[in-house]
Amino acid sequence: MVIMEKKDETVPDIEPASLIGYEFIHKIDENGYRAKVVEYFPDQKKYIISIGDGNVESIISYNEMIDAVNKRMENENDEHDALWFMDSLVNHRLNSDKTTYSVKAKWSNVEYTWEPLRQMAQDDPVTCAKYAKDSILLDLPGWKRFKRLAKRETKFVRMLRQAFKVKQKNAIKYKFGIRIPRNFREAVELDKENGNTLWQDALQKEMDQIKAYKTFTDLGKGTRIPKGHQKIHVHIVWDCKFDLRRKARLVASGNLTPPPSDNAYSGIVSLEGVRTVMFQGSAKKGTPHGSCKDFWIFK
Repeated sequence: MVIMEKKDETVPDIEPASLIGYEFIHKIDENGYRAKVVEYFPDQKKYIISIGDGNVESIISYNEMIDAVNKRMENENDEHDALWFMDSLVNHRLNSDKTTYSVKAKWSNVEYTWEPLRQMAQDDPVTCAKYAKDSILLDLPGWKRFKRLAKRETKFVRMLRQAFKVKQKNAIKYKFGIRIPRNFREAVELDKENGNTLWQDALQKEMDQIKAYKTFTDLGKGTRIPKGHQKIHVHIVWDCKFDLRRKARLVASGNLTPPPSDNAYSGIVSLEGVRTVMFQGSAKKGTPHGSCKDFWIFK
């Protein structure tokens, strides 16, 4: 009798290096802190993660990271493709040094983390000033810096409205825990920060495929637009797959072309749907052999 080890299919196979740059909520004594994977040691299969503003680091194993990714993907309430910005402050505490403060931030995805007040003051001073005013903290050491912002009532209300609009506009986008760049410059900055070239490699792969399929015909610089054609702009759309592979796609600006007369809809099956169908097929002792448009074929 040969006993096969049962493979855990709850998460896809993830390359260890792909977890560099992964951000998640790290629990310490039931409190949540923002954490980011910054380095991987292949010989030990362990990662270094930075916690909070980066002044604290911890070591975590590959299996622990996979568990964190798995729990996040299985959480139906987790928005895998969401904007991330600070919504408000809900609490504060004096740190052990008795001179600095930490604040409990509520984020746009309804998660809560403890953050250094110093960092939050740099990122969003208006929200910090509002909390300090509402909590009567403006005369305390460490909070006096916000008194000038909260001094004039009318101007302060206007600043709050402007700050909210700016936060939404400049919100950081995350998908499956990976920060998604908004443009090429940000992609290069993220690669430099993470010590790899994953985003640039994804872009190079897309450009190589464009050339291989001879998508465009080069008419030369300065050539007039041929009759019956229209000039449109193209841009890069950045994305991250559920196995944390980075993706870059060259797309055209659809607002410059008329809507297509044919149906261009392409259905996409959700990860939860695939798991459900596979579970049902396995329960009936079926083996998947392929799929049609809207269903899987089991034999």
